[in-house]
Amino acid sequence: MVTSSLRAADPLPGTSSPYIATIICRDGALLVTTPNHDNPQPVRHVAETVTTLQEGDRVLCLLDDTIGVVVTDRIVPLADSHPGADLVTELDNGQLLFDAPKGLLLRTGDAQIELRPDGTLLLDGREIHAIADGINRLLGARIELN
Repeated sequence: MVTSSLRAADPLPGTSSPYIATIICRDGALLVTTPNHDNPQPVRHVAETVTTLQEGDRVLCLLDDTIGVVVTDRIVPLADSHPGADLVTELDNGQLLFDAPKGLLLRTGDAQIELRPDGTLLLDGREIHAIADGINRLLGARIELN
């Protein structure tokens, strides 16, 4: 049996205990600051899972004796961390991309739109209206009406 003298709350040798800090930008550099430290410290490393940091972000950090401040995670309010939040991305052109590998279902009342990963699109509703100022095209290998 292997035992360790470190408890779960103990920092690794050469590192501080985890602490919460706020990101600030000064002269193009990212720094972390805490209420009880007057001297902001430069961010030296960021965990691979942390996306782009911005001024005002609250982060979880470690201070390593050899490499400096390491940002290990971003802290977000519980309301912002709901399931599925990572499935939505804003594209450069302003569009929202919903990337749902198992499918996407939009439903309100008796109306429903379903996108399946096999390429099937289902429109289900009491009435479906397709209105176009220009050409309204239906294209398929076969089109069935009633």
